[in-house]
Amino acid sequence: MNQASIKLFLNGVQAALAPGDISKIGNVTTIRYTVSIPLPTKSEQRIRLEFADSAGQNVAREYTFTTGSGAIVAGFAGAQWDFDNGNLAATLGHDLQYIDGTLASRYQFGTTTQFSIPDIGGKAARVIHIPWNDDTEADANGVIFKRLGLRVNHGLGANGGSLTNKLNQYTLIVDLLWGTDGPKNFGSILQTHDLGNPTDGDMFWRASDGSYGKGCCSLYDAIDPAHNHKRGEWARVVFSVDLASTPRKVAKFVNGFKHREDVIGDGNAVDSRFALPPEFFMFGDGDDNERTDCYVNSLQIRQGAMTDEDVAALGGATDFGIPVPATSVAAAAPAPLRMQFSRTSTDLSFSLTGGRGPFTLQRRADLNPATQWLDVGAVSGTSVTITNTLVGAQGYYRVRGQ
Repeated sequence: MNQASIKLFLNGVQAALAPGDISKIGNVTTIRYTVSIPLPTKSEQRIRLEFADSAGQNVAREYTFTTGSGAIVAGFAGAQWDFDNGNLAATLGHDLQYIDGTLASRYQFGTTTQFSIPDIGGKAARVIHIPWNDDTEADANGVIFKRLGLRVNHGLGANGGSLTNKLNQYTLIVDLLWGTDGPKNFGSILQTHDLGNPTDGDMFWRASDGSYGKGCCSLYDAIDPAHNHKRGEWARVVFSVDLASTPRKVAKFVNGFKHREDVIGDGNAVDSRFALPPEFFMFGDGDDNERTDCYVNSLQIRQGAMTDEDVAALGGATDFGIPVPATSVAAAAPAPLRMQFSRTSTDLSFSLTGGRGPFTLQRRADLNPATQWLDVGAVSGTSVTITNTLVGAQGYYRVRGQ
């Protein structure tokens, strides 16, 4: 391989490789490259490598990889669960719990391949299976179906003028597939009230038209059949909720396509059934078992209601889960500011290295703390000459940067 011919591209952009980034030991050539800005978490990256081989032939190789979840992102007010480790551990935030821990053996973790369900975007993904159960089965603690589902502690506090410690402005995002068990043809998504003795759910999937809603308060009707959620298919389902806005909204999306957002009845209020208490249930229904088994790949809650445009940008379900919002990368701390002085006759010159501009030159007549520093002017570039400084009354100068 001709090392001088090596070109590395990341997501279509050629990387600047220094001579020390390429090394060779025997027949193995190693390229070391460190990105200057962290890559987005949980997103696919493309690498292209071009080089000339020992025979002078041009060769190109392309690779893809997906970045991991990363550390908790500073500034992200949210929580996330991805089930990558085969348990209820959180990617961000508090771990999930089962509604009833004594029924833990009824849930399963595995891959789409192991469950013989469709992959996500053609790739196998790790999921949790949440079962359906017959109406009549019971144990010493009561009827089973009433105690199936996930217990979620969002940890995001309250907002939207809540008087009952509830989250009124939030976005709930789920990558899921509805299974074949569930003869009533509904699947519960949310339970937010009467959690001590669970009754009816507060948001459902309806199998007949692949829509989401609640008869009293968030209508199912009029979903586009080209953009609904069909049984046996993966979808990214988003609920963008703002119960403090005028009008209030509970906006429902499937794969980025909006269904409707009107909210009526007893849902149309701050702290209503669509507001989230500190802990709520998902995929449970304690009333008449309007449940369907489902597979979940990723679950995320964000504080604040996402815009239609932001939800559309999320698109559909992905094997690597729901992306965490991009955040600005903190600028690296600059090197310490250093000044070098020189004198020519009565002029004083100095040059600057390090620091972070823009710089401002300031002067004061003495070092008395009560004497104010006065701006002489902005420093242009990194070299400054102050003429006639060494003539007349003394003065003290300093340079201020960021």
